[in-house]
Amino acid sequence: MKMKIAALVLVVLLPVLVVTATYATQPAMGSGKVTLVNHTPVGSPHPAGGNTIATFKNTFSLTGTLAGTAVALERDVTHASSDRTFITFQGEANFTSSNEAQSGTLVIHYVGINNGT
Repeated sequence: MKMKIAALVLVVLLPVLVVTATYATQPAMGSGKVTLVNHTPVGSPHPAGGNTIATFKNTFSLTGTLAGTAVALERDVTHASSDRTFITFQGEANFTSSNEAQSGTLVIHYVGINNGT
């Protein structure tokens, strides 16, 4: 019984592996620059448990291997304590290529910490 299941799995997965190996390409390295063009508040900041939460609409310009514009909705949380203040942020950007030869779109998720250094 186990041999039949193993054979069935092999028969089902083998074509998938062949197609994947045939059409897969190796990742390419790229370089470039990301510039924040616009940083607009969305609504008003509000307190939450000693922190302050703010939402922003950000526009980024990308140059280099990826060239185009990304528009993001970002949430920033300012954590204030007696020792130090830092900001955690997370966002999702919709990137649109400006290169007509290689047009396309991309969704970029990002997270980070701004500790003031």
